Amino acid sequence: MALGVGLPLFVGFWLLVTGVLASLSGWPNLADTFPASERPEGNTLRRAVLKIGAVGENGVTTLRPTAHGLYMSANPLFRFRRPAVLVPWNRIRFVKWHRILWQRSATLDLGGITSMRVRARVLPTLREYGVQVPDRADP
Repeated sequence: MALGVGLPLFVGFWLLVTGVLASLSGWPNLADTFPASERPEGNTLRRAVLKIGAVGENGVTTLRPTAHGLYMSANPLFRFRRPAVLVPWNRIRFVKWHRILWQRSATLDLGGITSMRVRARVLPTLREYGVQVPDRADP
């Protein structure tokens, strides 16, 4: 009996929380502007995203650089209101560097819709696709 009530309550709460976090991150607007039709093949960058919009990440978003843009997808547990997106390379702009203790990261603007903070190890890949990122990694 408790499972019959508890499980739907938990699922409803989970959807509420993930929906609010998706809104705070700006992901739904990003998905409306840059929808992805299918998951591309290619190199996967995991645990590279530190923050999207106002929401901290913990390995939730996976990046796949493609010829057409940066494909972004969320872990299946967090996909509510976060469908995959494909942001064209010409819509990704470097904003600023960050340094917390020994970790360097950079904030990128995604089409003027939201921002994304990524680990510095991702930046050489983005440069290969034409994203203008300054060489100096010190904030």
